[in-house]
Amino acid sequence: MLVLIGLSILFKFSFFNIFIAALIIWLGVKILSGSNRSIGVGVENVMDEDSINRVLIFSGYKTKITSSNFKGGEVVTVFGGAEIDLSKASSKEKDINLDITAVFGGAKLTVPKNWLIKSEGSAVFGGYDNNTEHSSKPTNILHLKGAAIFGGVEIVN
Repeated sequence: MLVLIGLSILFKFSFFNIFIAALIIWLGVKILSGSNRSIGVGVENVMDEDSINRVLIFSGYKTKITSSNFKGGEVVTVFGGAEIDLSKASSKEKDINLDITAVFGGAKLTVPKNWLIKSEGSAVFGGYDNNTEHSSKPTNILHLKGAAIFGGVEIVN
């Protein structure tokens, strides 16, 4: 972020133009490199997979993950939404990493009550909210990273 501000001062460009250009390039790379992506399609399913990797553009995605060894993953929504229910999932690993990014869209993540959530997400004109109840004896730690840019990410039990 500081690099973009520095470039905008150095080359006398507006920060917003550089930010939008960088965002478009990043999204293009994510779309081209992503193996699981949806464009304009609504999807709802139950999965027993150990990870989740989705790029959603102008679409909705609703899933319930029931894996007994969930390892994390990455979800990117652009002008769309995602509902991910992990309430029936468990993991053999103590630490789980999940990256959720919402750009002009939203994501709702439901987690088990016995998981501790370490939310490290950031927001730009949006919200990255952890509304979970803390467990006295957590079995797993979910490290949640990502960003909400003109959108929102909500974590609940």
